[in-house]
Amino acid sequence: MKKFLFITYAFPPQLSPASISIAKILKHIYKSEWRATIICAKNETTLDLKDFSLLNFIPKKEIYIKEIPSPEKNFFLRVLLYFITTLKQLPDLKSVWYFPASRAVKNIFKEQNFNLLFSWSSYIVSHIVGLYVKKNTNLPWIAYFSDPWTDNPYKKFNKLAKIINLKIEKKVVENADKLIFNSAGVRDLMMQKYTKKYLYKTVILPHYFDPCLYPKIKNKKNTKCIFTHTGNFYGLRTPVPLFLAIKKLIEEKSDYVKNIEFIFIGAMPMEHKKIIKKLGIENIVKTINIVSYLKSLEYMKKSDYLLIIDAPSKKPSIFQPAKTIDYLGAKKPILAITTKIGQTAERILSLQVGEIADIENIENIKNKIIKMYKNWQNNDNKYIINNSKIEPYNVKNVSKQLIEIFNQTIK
Repeated sequence: MKKFLFITYAFPPQLSPASISIAKILKHIYKSEWRATIICAKNETTLDLKDFSLLNFIPKKEIYIKEIPSPEKNFFLRVLLYFITTLKQLPDLKSVWYFPASRAVKNIFKEQNFNLLFSWSSYIVSHIVGLYVKKNTNLPWIAYFSDPWTDNPYKKFNKLAKIINLKIEKKVVENADKLIFNSAGVRDLMMQKYTKKYLYKTVILPHYFDPCLYPKIKNKKNTKCIFTHTGNFYGLRTPVPLFLAIKKLIEEKSDYVKNIEFIFIGAMPMEHKKIIKKLGIENIVKTINIVSYLKSLEYMKKSDYLLIIDAPSKKPSIFQPAKTIDYLGAKKPILAITTKIGQTAERILSLQVGEIADIENIENIKNKIIKMYKNWQNNDNKYIINNSKIEPYNVKNVSKQLIEIFNQTIK
């Protein structure tokens, strides 16, 4: 057996994209000769939402999990971070976990030996702990990035924080033996400021779905055409362009509206709920609070179409939401409201799994809703998901790629 030290702040039962991704792939890694010792944040000490069903995904044998308390709930520390902006941008509020995690790692090496070091973000603090381990052990190190670091458009750094983050990011890029990204767009954005000599370290490993996790639901036509969006809205991501398109649809095609329903599952900001009411679309727009990951998969399977809503951007969108691949696993057509050029649009079009609507064009969004509604109404089955096209995103196949990366890195 080969052993890897897995450093990740995010881990079940935390309800976050990173935690869910780890839960899905870990059991498949355990089908190989690799075994893990996991350093993660102690559940009770984090501010994250929880989904205890995720614990059922974790291998029960030959796994050592060391939960390290995070001081992020400490009142005095939170007051300090509130007033000193730079501290909470190094790189985020989870960075306070670095100190207890680094101390714990030092003790782990007194008890165990490892073939490989593997750190996972988000959250970036995992890589900063990984850098500490690399410098003290020189273990072969793989750093997985789900999002860019200093180039992330959803994160704002003041001048001092930007300088410090750039310095640490560069050290991670220089010292890691492999850098994994979930899309070429994220890789290119993050690596564009470095010399080409570091590109040889990079590997693209896509998001993935686990077909075993979806409930078996009989395919029967819903009484209404249901469009479902799962996930929270934050930063620049907003459902307002879709709301405006729905309002326009009501005004122009009121006979369609009685047969259409839009469901949003996750945290909906109050400002968006007020817009729903102001536009008078509350009869066809339904909001449901955060549910467990498995429950979200059930909602996907019961829907006719699934929604992706990206942030408006003057540049092509480099992000590929993890839920895009969960949607593929649900084998439901997708309406992606996004930039005309970008990772999401490219994926949907290349796989032929739905429609693209321009986030900046309300008329275009409305017309794509009508097109998909008519397809549902007429039982046209235009959007048939090709199993062979989505198979590369099956966790069984992606985990094999990751295991191969592990083996190559320790050679």
